[in-house]
Amino acid sequence: TTPTQADSRLPTSPVSRPTPPPEGYVGSAACAQCHEDLCKSFAQHPMGRSSALTPGEADLEDYSAEKATFTAADGTRYKAEKVGDKVLHHEMGTDPQGRVLYDLMVPVSVSLGSGTRGKSYVVNREGILLQSPISWYSSKGGFFELSPGYERAASNQHFSRRVFEECLICHVGRMEFDREVRGKLRPPYFHEISIGCERCHGPGEKHVLAQQAGKSLSPDSTIINPARLSMRERESVCYQCHLHGIHRVVRYGRHPRDYRPGMPLEEVFSVLVKEASSSGVSKSVSQVEQMRESACFQGNPEKLGCISCHNPHEWPNPEKRDEYYRSRCNECHADKGCSLPAAKRAEKADSCIACHMPQGTPKDVVHASQTDHRVLRNPKMEADQEPSLTAEGAHHAPKFFDDCDQRIPYWEVQRARGIFHTGRKTSDNPQEDAVSLLLPLTAVAPDDVPLLLALGSSYLQRGDTVQGRKWLEKAVAIEPKNEHALTLLAMACLDLRDLSAAKKHVGEIVKLNPYVARSFALQAQILMESGERDFALQAAEKVIELDPTQASLRDRLLKAMSP
Repeated sequence: TTPTQADSRLPTSPVSRPTPPPEGYVGSAACAQCHEDLCKSFAQHPMGRSSALTPGEADLEDYSAEKATFTAADGTRYKAEKVGDKVLHHEMGTDPQGRVLYDLMVPVSVSLGSGTRGKSYVVNREGILLQSPISWYSSKGGFFELSPGYERAASNQHFSRRVFEECLICHVGRMEFDREVRGKLRPPYFHEISIGCERCHGPGEKHVLAQQAGKSLSPDSTIINPARLSMRERESVCYQCHLHGIHRVVRYGRHPRDYRPGMPLEEVFSVLVKEASSSGVSKSVSQVEQMRESACFQGNPEKLGCISCHNPHEWPNPEKRDEYYRSRCNECHADKGCSLPAAKRAEKADSCIACHMPQGTPKDVVHASQTDHRVLRNPKMEADQEPSLTAEGAHHAPKFFDDCDQRIPYWEVQRARGIFHTGRKTSDNPQEDAVSLLLPLTAVAPDDVPLLLALGSSYLQRGDTVQGRKWLEKAVAIEPKNEHALTLLAMACLDLRDLSAAKKHVGEIVKLNPYVARSFALQAQILMESGERDFALQAAEKVIELDPTQASLRDRLLKAMSP
């Protein structure tokens, strides 16, 4: 399990953790004292409405029975209701005659999304955030339906799907994170519920103090103005949330919340993207990737960016939307203009985006629409030419966005590649095997929990439970309250028949997070195999409380306990 040959490109001694980024946040209310008009207009922008406590004054959901009640394909009924100062979500199991067998009711306290396309909802369990299976979709007059990813019964996690920092950071302005438990918040939970000024301009404390002292600086180094940044740093401000890729790997010693405006994105994230064929870019990738492969960007790579078309402080009124974006297009295309006759243009309100950036349905979110940022000359003709992955398919190494692998340390490139391949089908190419990539790096960053966790998981995937346990134990020694590491470690110990250790680890898991049914199911299995049948039955009852669809688990245990 040790490398047979040292890689001379790796550091010869352990690396140091990066310096934590500066804090000094003051909140958007402090900005509004001098920038009242900008703050008011931004509050109407989708970014300024990116999340909210619910119920709230600006709620747009319709809780009438025909809008708020629906039945999934498997017969499960769902209902959203507003009762006084609470919003309650129900999941109701039914029998073939339609009679309700159970009603799992959960209060939701946070909505994610501006409502432009829709909203999803979060249950706050003492800082553990869980997603509701019910979402609001704004199309067709608005309605409640299953949340993205819940459409198949096998992927429906009911009310136990964790919402981690990677998801929250692009919707919530600023949160208070637990210092010991990864992925958990602590009171007051949310300092600023929606995206605010400091997400794009950086912490404002120095700027506020300078203004209060009457200092007039030009240029002002106390605050970030993205428009004055270099191209890469300017676009990174937008890319921190709008660049998805196929995988975002948080760099060593960083958290997603560590990005600060003025940094290149690669200081916090390594973003891996699809390697498209030579025919172009797929419309199924993120809008950033579409835009960068468009003819407009290719012709002006040092000029065209997100704010070339979008004003981050103001959202155009629907009646002025076509005029607004036409004026943006004409900043480059006014001389040539449109080749269509005026009468034809009038049929589509003389709208550039109606022809060249049509709305489509994204593959990952049903009931929603997405503007095509490929800016095709003739979308109807080119729609059938959408490329796919290269012939190597899933075995082909992903590409690093913006060639950031040329600018970050070599060992971090290997780390990102290894973490990406963890849990994926093993490649025939040993250079793309997660264990081969990650194992040498344990000498470079021995305290890197995500690396140790990925390595341990990869060994388990190989069927080498002994080695998997070894690396998972190292991860838990550094982060004793890492729920994911503990879960994998408990499963490894169970597989190795070390039931005492398995029982200890699963006990820690259900203490850390007593809201996930599958954790109690694992505990029930371990206790049953340890001969502690009564305690196993208690764990099974907890499973059913959290997920009533698992009632058969109790029946199986009772049957096994029968003489």
